[in-house]
Amino acid sequence: MMTRRIAITVVALAVMAAPAFARPTLRAGVPVDSLTPDGMQRLAVRVPVVDSQPVRLTYGVDKAEILVDVFVAASAQDAREALEHWRHQLSREIDAVADVGDVAYGTPSLIAFAQDNVMVAVRRVSGSADVATLAADALAAVKAAPTGSPSATPVTARVPELIEGKAQALALSRDALAVRVFAQGPATVRKTRAGWRITRNRAGAVSLVVVAVDEQLRVSR
Repeated sequence: MMTRRIAITVVALAVMAAPAFARPTLRAGVPVDSLTPDGMQRLAVRVPVVDSQPVRLTYGVDKAEILVDVFVAASAQDAREALEHWRHQLSREIDAVADVGDVAYGTPSLIAFAQDNVMVAVRRVSGSADVATLAADALAAVKAAPTGSPSATPVTARVPELIEGKAQALALSRDALAVRVFAQGPATVRKTRAGWRITRNRAGAVSLVVVAVDEQLRVSR
């Protein structure tokens, strides 16, 4: 009887503990400054054009040396799918790499991995930086990133009453690390030193799509 009670207790504890171990870690985002390689500075941030595209960060001193692609996904499965999609966009096959994140692929000049709900790819385009070291640093940055919901607050644009042929300023709801604004309808949008401006080309309905990247490298649309 005592043996049976002990066995039941062990089974009950195992059942209670299983969900805690099975629950995947969600990173709320990756602080962009945590990814800057030593001795380099961030030169550019590319805003994704489509939902499946990662944010691209360009680093270097006087010119581009390292490209870092980051995709903060809604789940670990989505991050792995983003990694596979990214890998299949390459012009050649790359081998699996051990001990880098949950899953990884790489070459001497490129390493891409998925860790938790984040996909990262580090590529050397010039110089002599050690990609393996940079990937290890990026992995550490992901593991140290805050946990929580990976959702970003959308950035919106206030559209003025448009006058045909006249460029008018767009007012964005808040600042972001990088923003792209697209017009849908008979209007053109461009970024100037003074900010985003919209010009109506002819009569018709006009709407805007604002894609923004925040400091946690999350994308809102």
